[in-house]
Amino acid sequence: MSGRGACALLLAGALAAAACQRPEPPPDEGIPVPPGPDRARSICERPARSLAPAGAAEVAASFESFARKWLETRRAWSAPGTRREIADAFETELRATGDAQSPYVGTLRYCEHELSCPDAAPARCTPSKRSSITEIFRFEAGEWRY
Repeated sequence: MSGRGACALLLAGALAAAACQRPEPPPDEGIPVPPGPDRARSICERPARSLAPAGAAEVAASFESFARKWLETRRAWSAPGTRREIADAFETELRATGDAQSPYVGTLRYCEHELSCPDAAPARCTPSKRSSITEIFRFEAGEWRY
């Protein structure tokens, strides 16, 4: 997928958040979870968690703050009539790279809900599909970059 296609996809997902302002459904209710004992559960099916290397608490806190702002930006792009929303829960993972120019890479995972709406009333929309979204950022020159 091209960079523009990915941006358009992210924009579409963020636009849905404002269209249907409803509480997020519990992770294991309403939408079937694909079977398979060996399959790892996604952010859409389990509680969120955050991981960071020892000694990186300050950078981990800055990435968590950045991730919150990033998701709020995605939600703010939402427009009425869209049929996707971003869940409130998200998780972050921070890894040291060993590179002086970009010493850390941060991974943001969140769940996007595709909604099924029987009519134009947003209150009647229900989640019909969940997608686990993963975005990767680098820490360079003291700030997080996409």
